[in-house]
This record gives sequence, C-alpha cells and structure tokens, in this order.
Amino acid sequence: MQKWEELKQSHLDLSTAAASSYDEMYESSSHATGIYMRYEEDLILKTTASIQQKENAVVLGSGTGRETFSLAAMFGKVYGLDFCPEMTRQAQSNQQKRGVTNTHFMTLDVENDPLPFQDGTVDFVNSSFGMGSFVLNPATFFQEIRRVLRPDGKVIFSFYNSQAFVNQLELGWAPAISSRLNHQEETLEVKFQDKTFNIPVVPYSVPEIKAELLKFFNIISISTFPSISSIFPQQFFNNDRVRQLCLEADLLLAENLDLAGGPFIVAVVENKS
Repeated sequence: MQKWEELKQSHLDLSTAAASSYDEMYESSSHATGIYMRYEEDLILKTTASIQQKENAVVLGSGTGRETFSLAAMFGKVYGLDFCPEMTRQAQSNQQKRGVTNTHFMTLDVENDPLPFQDGTVDFVNSSFGMGSFVLNPATFFQEIRRVLRPDGKVIFSFYNSQAFVNQLELGWAPAISSRLNHQEETLEVKFQDKTFNIPVVPYSVPEIKAELLKFFNIISISTFPSISSIFPQQFFNNDRVRQLCLEADLLLAENLDLAGGPFIVAVVENKS
C-alpha cells in the first residue's frame, strides 16, 4: 500500500507536467495511442445513442475535458472528475474558451473519495483510457459507480491488458504507444519530455476483469485495442496504406477475446436490475 501511494505521487507529477499539452501529446506523438483515443470516442457515441434518458453523465479521469465536452452535446449536464488539480484548471480554461455551459469540473480522487452524486441519478459514466487500472480496490470503485447509476444506466470502463502483445513481445524498437507495462516493477512506464514516469497500475487479463465486473454489472461487450498498431515503431506509420491496413486489422481483432492482444481492455456494462 505504501509503494502504491508513493508511485501515485509520480502519476500526479506526470499529470501536472502534462496538463497543458496532454491531448496533443498523446494523439499526435504516438500513433497507436491516437487511434485508441478515436476508438473510445466512437464507442462512446455508439453506447450513448442507446440511452433514452440523457440528463446526467460523468467522466472519471476527465483530464483536460476532451470527452466531457463531447458528451456535453448529448447530455443535460456532464461532470468531469480528475485527481489532478492542474488538469482540472486546464479543463476549466478549455471550457471558457469553448463557451460550454453545461460541463462542471472538479478535483476528486475516485479511489479514495465517494462520488458527489445521489443514488440512482447518473445515466452514463465514462471511465476510459485505462482509468480502471489506476484503482487498487476495484470492488469499492465498482460499487460506488453502481450506487450513483440509474437502473438502466451504462458505463464504459477501460483497463490495461496484462496479456497485450506489446507487453509480451521482446521488441528491438520503441513501439508507437505512449505507455507500456513493466511487469518486473508492476508499474506503467510513461515517457514525457525525455523523462520516464513509473506510475501504479493494476493490469488484468480479459477473464480476470470479466469476473470482477460481473459481480456488479451486466456486460454488454468487451474488446481489446489496438493489437497490431501498438507493436510497431512510430515511423512505420508514415505510410497512409500501412496506417489503414493496421487499423482495419486492429478493428477486426478487437472482439477476438481468444487473442485479446490490445493494450487496453474496454468493457461496456449496464446496471444490474
């Protein structure tokens, strides 16, 4: 527990340093990370389209507000929660620049603090970009989300995949993804401005996270992404045809849970009746 808290400070340091350039850094500098962000955006649109009541949405690990602003066009109110004060300030600044009035950002550590919402009042929760693996005790985390979720509410979770190809292969190059699991140290290695940050993470295999989720939710779908693009170097994607080929392969492999090769596990769930 002490090591977890010490490494969590490293995560906070990274978030603070990266806040002003967070979105651009991840999407443009690492091809595999960029297409994963777009994969999540498409899944959010698909999932929220099936939600009848769109009063309140919550984004956990909201960062600079990218996904919060996307949901603002669909929901009456959207709340963005992040444990880093600098991320919250950047999101609020972005809100002013965009002129969005129905988003609300606050600093809150979802691992230790209860969600500031009444029981059964949230229609949709987004906990993406590996957010689910930044919580040491998933049972408490899931229970709190289930508490605030409406009976027909839906959630998108994202976790780091312990069985991903990029974490299993010995590569002679730096792959085009912003972070990789360090199995020896049991951390996530993130490179930013020529520095390497080791942050605490709980990776899962697909069977492991499926078993945990089923204790609290009904599972609608599980996928992993991007299996192929995450193992090649950045310069490999300078060719348009190569980018398209790898993307099509990744989309085909996303739902192949026998291989489960993507670095992110993405689960869409609904509240148990």
